[in-house]
Amino acid sequence: MPNLYWLLLCLGLALLLLYSWERWRQPLPKFWRGLLVYPAFAIAGYLLAIARIDRLQPSHFQHHIAPHQWVIGEVMEPPMEKRRSIKVVLSVREQSDSLGNRSTVSGKALLYLAKEERSLQLRYGDQLLLRPRFQEIAPPANPAQFNYRRFLSFEQIHQQSFVPANDWRLLQKGGGAWWFRVAYGTRERLLERFEKLGIAGAELAVLSALMLGEKQALDPETIRAYSSAGAMHVLAVSGLHVGIVFLVLNFLMRGLLRWRFGRFIRAFLLIGALWAYAFLTGLSPSVMRAAAMFSFVIIGYSLGRKAIIYNTLAASAILLLVWNPFLIMKVGFQLSYLAVLGIVFLHPKIYALWTFDRWLPDQVWNISAVSLAAQIATFPLGLLYFHQFPNYFLLSNLVVIPLATLIIYLGILVLLLAPIPTVGVGAAWLLKYMVKGLNAFVTWMEGLPYALAEGITFSIAETWVIYVFMLLGAGFLVSRKGFWLLGSLVVLVVLISVRSLQAWNHLNHRELTVYRINRHTAIDFIDSGEHLFVADSALLLNRSELLFQVEHHWWELGLRPPNVQPLGEDEQLETTRWKIQSGVVGFGNKSLVLLRPEDVDKLPAKPMKTDYLLVSGNPRIRPDQLSKSYLPRWVILDASNSYYNNRRWAKKLTALGWQVWNMSEQGAFTESW
Repeated sequence: MPNLYWLLLCLGLALLLLYSWERWRQPLPKFWRGLLVYPAFAIAGYLLAIARIDRLQPSHFQHHIAPHQWVIGEVMEPPMEKRRSIKVVLSVREQSDSLGNRSTVSGKALLYLAKEERSLQLRYGDQLLLRPRFQEIAPPANPAQFNYRRFLSFEQIHQQSFVPANDWRLLQKGGGAWWFRVAYGTRERLLERFEKLGIAGAELAVLSALMLGEKQALDPETIRAYSSAGAMHVLAVSGLHVGIVFLVLNFLMRGLLRWRFGRFIRAFLLIGALWAYAFLTGLSPSVMRAAAMFSFVIIGYSLGRKAIIYNTLAASAILLLVWNPFLIMKVGFQLSYLAVLGIVFLHPKIYALWTFDRWLPDQVWNISAVSLAAQIATFPLGLLYFHQFPNYFLLSNLVVIPLATLIIYLGILVLLLAPIPTVGVGAAWLLKYMVKGLNAFVTWMEGLPYALAEGITFSIAETWVIYVFMLLGAGFLVSRKGFWLLGSLVVLVVLISVRSLQAWNHLNHRELTVYRINRHTAIDFIDSGEHLFVADSALLLNRSELLFQVEHHWWELGLRPPNVQPLGEDEQLETTRWKIQSGVVGFGNKSLVLLRPEDVDKLPAKPMKTDYLLVSGNPRIRPDQLSKSYLPRWVILDASNSYYNNRRWAKKLTALGWQVWNMSEQGAFTESW
């Protein structure tokens, strides 16, 4: 709370000084005005962010709760069903010690409840009594892997726990904020209405994401298809969806303008309806941005003021960031604002390049210009976060955007006509086949040759450099002055030079990486841009696991597609770079020995010298036996062993004086030279 006082003091002093100077003296030049105000806002934003970090508060539960204590908490979001558990975000409210003394605490935690009938019935607002074993959320286990710990930290979540069925019970149903209860309950009822009208499966999953922001039912194949086609944005409720709702409601409320205070009543109802829709769809950053922008536009119109889009954008961003300063770290927030800025600034310039007399070609070019403007503004950020680029986004958006718009309009109509049996069923049938057609088109687009460019990696610093280049280029387009063009070319040369130096370093890079993937063995032998990937067959067939755990590391190092060697098959391989024979891998002047259950009966009679001894698959062997057969520089205990075995072996081998890497606790093993 003291930080908030400093926040108000900084802002107040800066604005008071500015007002006083301009009131009693001549107005300050823009440079000095900005020099005074912008740092004040930056400091205020920093202090506000610090004040909103939950774990710094004395009442946060991590400062109070000891192991095995009982806590009382409230479910903050609709629970998510996973393969073996139910994922729950819990707001911790109270803790109880061994004597039964209760005290108030605060903070959020991530829970995984054992999957059973009780946990499947949990809803937002339910109050639970449970005994968690909180642990810090682990950092990424593999190089270049998505940092889930950092992602959750911006949600103020730092602790997690798996809670067995016997360690929790339901205290009370129907808690939480009433507006969220109404929103989530309404969303469930609307989805049930679609189901009763015969819409199910992939069509219902896409329709629920398209209209209501509910993405839990989307399967990985559908997500990949829309992503590859450059159409993923239609499944994220955003300005398109809010704009359609606004147009529909604005049309229905046009009669209010004839009343004496009709425009104010209409403004109040429109803003309330837009934010109700935002709550209904889960308050994603993009929908909050759109709702905030439309709210400012509606207020300005009701007061007879013309909206300036850049001011509206800035005001909506400030409003949302004051409410939650960590929204700025959300990908959806960043992409949403950049896309709108790109459309506002670039669309008129792109659209003016060609003119058409006929309506249809003009509309096609208009949609293409919007897609180009949004893509130009967001593609560096897309490459930073997703490492891919949809090559046919222009073609896909020509079909996806109009069809998605029609689906949303028809979806609203279906919900309104649902009580009329014949008409409602007929409209739902048409809606179902429109969604089916959208899915079929997106799947066809994904299957086109070279539909998706993957493996493109940029660092955060390089992304900033790309945006500086784009801003300088935009300055040249507006002013036509050579200074801007020269600056953009200098930045481009710097970027190309850095990327070339990185490529040169990768060509001279050698590395061994053993990935930590539970119940699997995966090894990379990397040599000058080429690499041999050795893994068990089950992992090689699991595309999503490879993408999440392994492939981002390949992209970061600029590697070509791997030479793949499945484990458990004929392991005889000999090239100029690598040699595999009887579980021994030679690469350069180094060697690695694989010790699996089937190798226990074939241990060498004399101690064998090797750089790495990789123990996998829970072999039945005593740690002291290894010293009679191997002399390794490193013993690596991979994640295909049980956590208990790895811990036991690590303790005993360390006592024998060996260097041990326990992947269950230390993550992936990487050594480069």
